[in-house]
Amino acid sequence: MKKFPDLIRRYLDLTPARRTAARYSFILTVITFSNYSFVHNRIPILEHNAFLPDAGVFLLYLWILLLLDEFLFLFQSCSVLAAVVGVVKRVSLAVIAIYAFAAAILAVNGLGSHPMTIRPARIATMSSPYRGSWNYGTLTVDGWDGAGGRREILLLNYEESLLYAGENVEVVLGRGALFLDHVLEVRQDWEKYYGKMLKAAPDSLVGLKGLVNVYTERGKFDEAIKWHALYAEKAGNDDVGINLARHIIDARQYSRAAVLIKEMIRTNRSYDNLYTLGYALAWAGEKEEAATYLKEATELDPADYRAFYSLGYVYRDTRQYDKARQAWETVLTLVPHFPEVEGKLMEVKAVMTVKNLF
Repeated sequence: MKKFPDLIRRYLDLTPARRTAARYSFILTVITFSNYSFVHNRIPILEHNAFLPDAGVFLLYLWILLLLDEFLFLFQSCSVLAAVVGVVKRVSLAVIAIYAFAAAILAVNGLGSHPMTIRPARIATMSSPYRGSWNYGTLTVDGWDGAGGRREILLLNYEESLLYAGENVEVVLGRGALFLDHVLEVRQDWEKYYGKMLKAAPDSLVGLKGLVNVYTERGKFDEAIKWHALYAEKAGNDDVGINLARHIIDARQYSRAAVLIKEMIRTNRSYDNLYTLGYALAWAGEKEEAATYLKEATELDPADYRAFYSLGYVYRDTRQYDKARQAWETVLTLVPHFPEVEGKLMEVKAVMTVKNLF
């Protein structure tokens, strides 16, 4: 708290010219921060109301006008001008303070982004993202909340090249720290895009693969698995299934992931497929079966430590301590100075020593 009075004292000790420069530099900084906050902590608001950064640009230019007040001594004979500029200055400073306060609220709200929600919408209109002195425009979308209403969203410069009027989009929202939804991203609605592609060309591998990835990222695993089956049947090879399986594992649906990968290894017994299957089975509690697939993976690629690492845990959990020791010692030959494995290896050796004593 002592720093604030010190700053005031330093400010008062400045020469009049430097005090003027410091005062208006501070005003410029506040307006600049406020504009940045409004543009980058976007909230979806009613149509025709995304004007706040425009107000900020106006205030930025008005800041120059405020400097006139510092030179009114040149116009002492014009009392009317002095009075008008004085009123403008007081009103402007009040408006800038309110604008900065609102921007600070948005900045604090922008610190939170969870839980995320996705709102499907359709772009009605777009403006060019080069307004005033800031690279932003506006995007009006139809169908907010599935209704016929509209929302207007600030459009950032980099988004303009990816979107077009009439396009279906997804507005990704995050619940802010102050419980206000703010826009994290406006992106193409790839589900509808690939859906239209498959209507035109039902055998399109690009469309099938795209839908698998879309539903995988959204956590809609039922849909992802359905489209993956069609893709794998037509593609002859499978380069998206393992990504789907890993997302299902991340969702802790281990048995479900194992079923999916077992279908995949019928045509492709690759290292990644075998390792991921063993990993999923181990977490599902099927330790013996997991060991079979993990061991096969180590034979396919003895230089990859991951299967040995998981195999060590499987053997330890099934009380095959000597095999666990061998697996983890192999890990340390491949990845020296692995603290976790070193610790587990010591534990296994200690258990083996106790068993030998009795």
